[in-house]
Amino acid sequence: MGNHLYTLLIGSNHLANKHIPQALELLENTFGIIRCSSEMLTEAINMPNDFPFVNKAVCVHSTLEATEMIAMLKSIEKQLGRCDEDKQRGIIPIDIDIILCDKKVLHADYETKNYVKKLVKEVCLE
Repeated sequence: MGNHLYTLLIGSNHLANKHIPQALELLENTFGIIRCSSEMLTEAINMPNDFPFVNKAVCVHSTLEATEMIAMLKSIEKQLGRCDEDKQRGIIPIDIDIILCDKKVLHADYETKNYVKKLVKEVCLE
């Protein structure tokens, strides 16, 4: 079991000024945040409403494998109030996705959404 470098994208379109700091605190307490990007406001894409998103990228180290990491992130999302009913209405208090694991792309948004690539570049040291 190795130590992995994960680049995560955090997003919120509901009370982002509350949920993003809470997510950062939980990630810091769970993994320790290595680097954090600036925040970027983006339009809602393919959502049932037009609530804009606040997005931020962070890097963390973890010995968890990607599938275990996803489960941990889903648990953090639930702690912060994410539920299926709200998602269906386009209300996303928090969304945490793995974009990169050890510089390997794990999420299609990296290739399809320019803002994801821009935020990831802020935290990735080349």
